Amino acid sequence: MATLIDILSQAAAGGVRAAEQAQKAARSAEAGQIAGATVGAAAIIGSLDDAAVKLGSVSGRLAAGELDSAGSAAVGRSLRALAVAETALDTGIARVVASTVGSTLGPGLQAALTEFGAALGLTRRAAGVAGQSVSGAQPVPVSSLAIPGVAIPSAATSAQPHLLVLSADNGERYYFGLGTAAYETLKRTTSFNVAAQERLQRPEALQAVSQGGETISVSGAIFTKTKAGARQLDTLRRIGAALLPLQLTTGYGDVLGRWYLTQIDEEQGALMPDGAPRKQTFTLEFRRYGDDFANR
Repeated sequence: MATLIDILSQAAAGGVRAAEQAQKAARSAEAGQIAGATVGAAAIIGSLDDAAVKLGSVSGRLAAGELDSAGSAAVGRSLRALAVAETALDTGIARVVASTVGSTLGPGLQAALTEFGAALGLTRRAAGVAGQSVSGAQPVPVSSLAIPGVAIPSAATSAQPHLLVLSADNGERYYFGLGTAAYETLKRTTSFNVAAQERLQRPEALQAVSQGGETISVSGAIFTKTKAGARQLDTLRRIGAALLPLQLTTGYGDVLGRWYLTQIDEEQGALMPDGAPRKQTFTLEFRRYGDDFANR
């Protein structure tokens, strides 16, 4: 069952990756950047095809087996991420289709999305057979920041809401929430690289050089005697040490894109007699991974 859950998690990571690629391709298409939109469309189709194959490989096994509560929760989280990605894909691909390159790129994108949607539908139905705790889960309250009018199916909900999802390309995922590392604040900084040139007896001249970069900082505290335990930051350090870009998706469904985990600060307090902390205060810093598309 662990392998099944791993494959489903990889499919979810592929769906989230395709949703981000769809947003980038849409921006390129709307700006008339044909090369960037074409490369983006190819990336979307590749990600969707891979996710559809993975979903197809687990549907039959889900329907034939039974899930325990932990397995049901893991499947539910992956299905919820896939549902959010599907909504973002619909929006992004519709923007590409409506652009000047829609007649060229639209048919391939829509075919890939249809195949992905069919595979996801089969997986949802199979999950409903495999465990009542998935199909009968209570819907997670959705923030007012979520896309209005989009209802997440009960089969795609998780029994435990989360603040942020960190997804690696290999399918590994980390959920920031009450059961892991619940952060109290999130700070997002966007910079624009504008260079200044000193001029004799005149105001300095400014010139826009690049779009700059972005950072996200999250800060919070872990109380080690709760369910979270004392090893959450070790898990995050291991993920960061892989030095790979990571997908970030909010609990309300906003795909933030790909980021590097660049820094982890930890402060231990309320120490027990053996030195173990009762409280770990932490700050994580993520820096945005640059776009790779042409004409960007």
